[in-house]
Amino acid sequence: MTADAARGLRTVAKLTGGRFAAQVVLVVTAVVLPRLLGAESYGFYAAWMAVVAIGGGVAALGLPMVEARYLAPLWSLGRREEALALGSSIWFGKLALGAIAAVGVAAWLLGSPQLGVDSAFIAVLALFAFALFSSEAATSLYLPFDRSGTLSLFVIARAALALPVVAIGFAVAGLDGVAIGLALLYSALFAATAWLLQRIAPLSLRAASWSTLRPFTGFALAAFVANLAWRFQGQFAVYAIAAWSAPAQAGFLALALQPYNFLQLLVLSARRALTPTLADLYTRGEMQRVVDWTEVSMRCVAAAVTCVVMGWALVGRDLLVLLLGDDFLPVHATATLILLSALLYGCAECCNMVLYLQGHARDAAGAMIVYAVATVAGSLVAIQGGEAGTAERTALAYLVAAAVFFSFSFVNLCLRGVRLSLVPTTLVGAPVLVGAMLAGWQSPLPTRAVTLGLLLTAYVAAGHRLGLLPLAEARAVLARRPATVGERP
Repeated sequence: MTADAARGLRTVAKLTGGRFAAQVVLVVTAVVLPRLLGAESYGFYAAWMAVVAIGGGVAALGLPMVEARYLAPLWSLGRREEALALGSSIWFGKLALGAIAAVGVAAWLLGSPQLGVDSAFIAVLALFAFALFSSEAATSLYLPFDRSGTLSLFVIARAALALPVVAIGFAVAGLDGVAIGLALLYSALFAATAWLLQRIAPLSLRAASWSTLRPFTGFALAAFVANLAWRFQGQFAVYAIAAWSAPAQAGFLALALQPYNFLQLLVLSARRALTPTLADLYTRGEMQRVVDWTEVSMRCVAAAVTCVVMGWALVGRDLLVLLLGDDFLPVHATATLILLSALLYGCAECCNMVLYLQGHARDAAGAMIVYAVATVAGSLVAIQGGEAGTAERTALAYLVAAAVFFSFSFVNLCLRGVRLSLVPTTLVGAPVLVGAMLAGWQSPLPTRAVTLGLLLTAYVAAGHRLGLLPLAEARAVLARRPATVGERP
């Protein structure tokens, strides 16, 4: 195994492992909160959090991509003075942006009286938002400074601490207690992450300057537009349904988005973890290896989503009844549709990763804008169909928008001279349709559980036997030689 491959896989393993563990905790939180709040109150809560999540895109302003694409190589190549100047400029710039974004969150909520929030509650949410954005600004810099393990630990700790804080806060003072608890928690996390960042790299306001950031503003703004569009695409529908339709349907959609967000974050974490390694390869002119990594990544996404959809389709309904009760059964069909879109989304992000490496951030951002516009437009149409079934209709809009997103990303890549082979990825992902068709199967749970086990076993065995799963290709990529199984030479 080459040093590049070892470093890339080690970073991916740490970052995706941390995200996975954190998401497991967040899924538990997503089960506890609806039971505590009920569908309608949970819908309002999800709408507030959606506004905060969109504000996070403003606070980042595309700078995490600058960190991964430009800051990481400076640090790894030993150009410490340049790295510290760029890191300081990014760090203090993101703190200022976090304050602006928190004010924007407060203004948005003040203009949304349908969500039932008063001025005092909004002030607490704004403090929570600023502390959240600031702590994320610090932990984001751990990756380019080669501390992916530390980043993962903070991601896990943040998720694990949030669950008891939310539960205790709600038990003591309802939603007011939740907001106060989260504001205090993230203020403490910001202090801890900032202190550790200074131990890793001595960033300072004196070293920060606009002239240091200026060469990267075009790239950052394009990445910002893409990130903000992604957040809008994922969160706006929850807000819109809660504010303009039925809060309970917003709660159903918010729950259905949990597994989708889980898969999204794993894909984005893997992409971000790979970016420093692939940036090095691209800088050295090893474009074929970048293409190899991308094709392998797409097949990994297809295989993972297929297995998840099969599991959810066959046993997800029973999990919902067990954990949340019959009131939340509409989440099953809604989540099945949304999970189907995760496959297309993941493959589109793999294409966008190459576009960013090539410096075509505007093309990648354009595809994400199209994705967001398609999702928002579809969601608004879904709301017009009446309160009943709004969440499921919105999920269908997500699926259509994801297909549009992948088409734009893939075409952009082709126009830039990069040809990816889609046949193996298509064959790996095709069985996802079998899982979707089984979602309405009403046989007893033991029968469906056994069927799931047989399907997954057959899927993995057939994929390995036919060379469709990316095991051979992954070994070829790591060995720095052309792949020989199921891959374009």
